Order: sequence, then structure tokens, then C-alpha cells
Amino acid sequence: MIHYSLHADYAVTDSFYPMVEFNGFTIYDDGNRTSLGFDGVDLVNLGSTNAGTVLTVAGGLRYRIEGNILMGAGVEKSLARDDILDWRSYVDLVLAF
Repeated sequence: MIHYSLHADYAVTDSFYPMVEFNGFTIYDDGNRTSLGFDGVDLVNLGSTNAGTVLTVAGGLRYRIEGNILMGAGVEKSLARDDILDWRSYVDLVLAF
């Protein structure tokens, strides 16, 4: 699998960072286990024989809670797929040191 992304964020204040992101996942060597016509991309690899390319766009924000503690949230949406990975949301906690 080849993964590529383009990410942009901007510090609106010292603590608030909105972001937008474009991601691509290209399967360069299909599996030979299932003929589902899709694959789990970076979540799970099912060995699909026809996984192809997945393109997504994401938006979210990160907030600096205190000095070295940041919390973020985002939503990622597929641009062309309509299956189990059509969209996903996520949260993260970053401890910088």
C-alpha cells in the first residue's frame, strides 16, 4: 500500500488550531483472499483482490489544554467509496515533551 497526504493547519490563537487534510491510499499489489471489492485501508487488511485507490478528505481541530497537552478531534470522509469506511471520526490526546 502507498499512503500519501496533504495537511494544512493554522493557529487561530495560541491554543486553537483548525485543520484540513487530503489522504490517499493506493493498493499496488492486490491480495488473493477475498473478492469483496474493497479493503479496510489502514484499519484492517482483508486481502481483497480488487481494493483499488481510496481518497479521503478530513477536517478537524486541535486545542492546547495546557502547556504540553493538546486534544484534537476530526472527521474523515471518503470521496468515492460507499462501504464500511465511507467516513470515520477520531479524537486524540497529545503529550509533548
